Amino acid sequence: MMQSQQLIQLAQKYGTPLYVYNGDLIKQRYQEFLNFFPYKDTKIFYAMKANYNLAILKLLRKEGAGIDAVSPGDIYMALEAGYPKEKIFFTVNKITDDEMHEAAKLGVLFNIGSLSRLEKYGRFYPNTEVCIRFNPDVVAGEHKFVRTGGETTKFGIVLDKVEQVKAICKKYNLKIVG
Repeated sequence: MMQSQQLIQLAQKYGTPLYVYNGDLIKQRYQEFLNFFPYKDTKIFYAMKANYNLAILKLLRKEGAGIDAVSPGDIYMALEAGYPKEKIFFTVNKITDDEMHEAAKLGVLFNIGSLSRLEKYGRFYPNTEVCIRFNPDVVAGEHKFVRTGGETTKFGIVLDKVEQVKAICKKYNLKIVG
């Protein structure tokens, strides 16, 4: 842990605002989280929208993390940080067709959370692998704008639509890998 005097010296040297991260603590927390799961093939994908700091992205890559990207810009940044495309997971929420095509050209795995996007993806990219983001319909949160569960949110396909997911995947020969 840095002492306040060290932080003051860093601020004087580099100016403010200044963000200081503890790389050892980040690595420790990553390993603790990874080791929590008893499965040898567990893969952790860092949601880079939480923090785009290039040094942190590189640190997590060295620890074995993948990236959960939400835009083509995220994908480009992950590639810049040295992540191979196989370690980048593109979670699709309300993207344009142009963004879908741009991400597909980069060769990353799509995690699709709506029937309409799955249909569009299948039409343009048949015979490919995809992940499906399901919404367990567990609603929490006081205000409708912060709820992440339930049929009225943008976060995944509700489970009662699984037959439609299967039909779209069959129609376009999409292989569900996650």
